[in-house]
Amino acid sequence: MKTLEKTKETIKPDRDWLQSDRAALLSHVRESMPAKPIGFKGATKALLGRVFPREAVQFVRGPVIAVIAVIAVVTGGSMASVSASGRSLPGDFLYPIKIATEQTRLALTSSKIERLELKVAFVERRVLELQAVADSVDPEKHEHVKATAGYLKRDLDTVERQIDEVKMLLGSVEAVKKLDGRITEIVSMLGQIKDGLVDDNKRSVSEAEDAAVNTSVKVVQVLIESKRNPDTQNDVSDEELAESISSKVDALEQDLAETAEKRKFSSEDEAEAVEKDAEAEAAEVASDEGADEGVDATSTSEESSREADDDDENLDEIFGSDPLLAAANSLEEARRLLENNELDAIPEKLLEAIAAAKRAEREAEERAAEQEAQESSESDEQVDSGSDSTSTQETLDSSNSSTETTASSTET
Repeated sequence: MKTLEKTKETIKPDRDWLQSDRAALLSHVRESMPAKPIGFKGATKALLGRVFPREAVQFVRGPVIAVIAVIAVVTGGSMASVSASGRSLPGDFLYPIKIATEQTRLALTSSKIERLELKVAFVERRVLELQAVADSVDPEKHEHVKATAGYLKRDLDTVERQIDEVKMLLGSVEAVKKLDGRITEIVSMLGQIKDGLVDDNKRSVSEAEDAAVNTSVKVVQVLIESKRNPDTQNDVSDEELAESISSKVDALEQDLAETAEKRKFSSEDEAEAVEKDAEAEAAEVASDEGADEGVDATSTSEESSREADDDDENLDEIFGSDPLLAAANSLEEARRLLENNELDAIPEKLLEAIAAAKRAEREAEERAAEQEAQESSESDEQVDSGSDSTSTQETLDSSNSSTETTASSTET
C-alpha cells in the first residue's frame, strides 16, 4: 500500500487527456439521463422555426398576439369561452367558435381512421343540436333547423368519402364495424326528428336523413369488400355481415310500412271526397230540375257513384304499384341475395329500394298536402256560404219590416 501511495504521487496525467476524458464522461451522462419533455410553447417555437424564417416569425408575432387578445376580450377574456362554445347551438354567438374548434381538431389529427371516428362524433353532435333546435320555441327556429340540417348533411357526405379513403388501411375494418351501429342510430334519430317538422324544415331534415342512409349503405359495401378480400376476410364474420345487412333491410321495410299507411289514409280521404262531390252534384240536379225529373237525377247519381268507384280502383292501382312496390321488391331481392351469399349485388338493391321509398314518401306527402289544401278551401267556402245566408236572411227581415210599416201606415 505504501508503495502504491508513493507511486500515486509520482503519476501526473496529461492535462489535455484529462480534459477530453472529462468532457466525454459528462456527455455520456447527459445522454443517459431522461429527456426533459418539451412544452407546448417549445414545440410551437420549434415548428415555426422549421416552417418560417426567424425574421418572418418576429414580423407577424406582434399582429397575431394582438388579434388573439382582441378575440379573448370579445369572447369573455379567457379560453373558457372555447369550452363554453361546446354547449352552443346554431344561431348562438359562440357557435362559429365551436365549428372552428372542430375543424382545428380534425386538421391536427394525422391518422385517417382517427379522423373518421372524430368526424362521426361531430355528426352525432350535429344530430343532438338539430333535435334541440327542433324542440325549441325560438322565433328563428325555421332558419336554425335548416342551417343545422345543412351542416349535418355536409358532415355525413364527408364521412362517406372518408370511409372510402380508409377501407384499404390496416385496422379499417374494425373501425367501420364500430361505425355501423352509430350510423344506424343516427338514421333512426333523424326519422323521429323529421316526423315532428313540417314544410321546408321537413325536407331539409329528409335530405340529411338520405345522406345518413347512403352512408349506412357505404358501410355495408365496405364490409362486403373486406369479406371478399383475402387479407381482411377474417376481420368480419358471416354473422356480423348478415346482421348488418338485415338491419338495413328491416329499417327500410318499416319505413315502407309507414309510407303505405300514409297512402292508405290519403286514398280513403280522396275517395270519400269524390263520393261527397258526386252526392252533392246529384242533389243539386234533383233540386234544380224538380220532382218530375227525379229519374234523371237518380241516373246522374248512379253514374257519379260509378265514377267514384272507378276512381277508387285507379287509386288502388296507383298505390299498389311503383314506387312502393318497387322498393318492396328490391328489399325482397336483397334478402334473397343474402341467403344465397351473393353479396356484391346487395348494396345496389338497397340503393334502389331507398330511391323508390323516398319517391313514394314524397308522393304521399304531396297527396296529403293537396287534401289538406282542399279541405281548407271547402271550409272557407262553407264560411262564405254561411255569411251569404245570413245576409239574405237579414235582407228578408228588413223587407218584411218595411212591408209591415207600410201596411200600418195605410190602415192609419
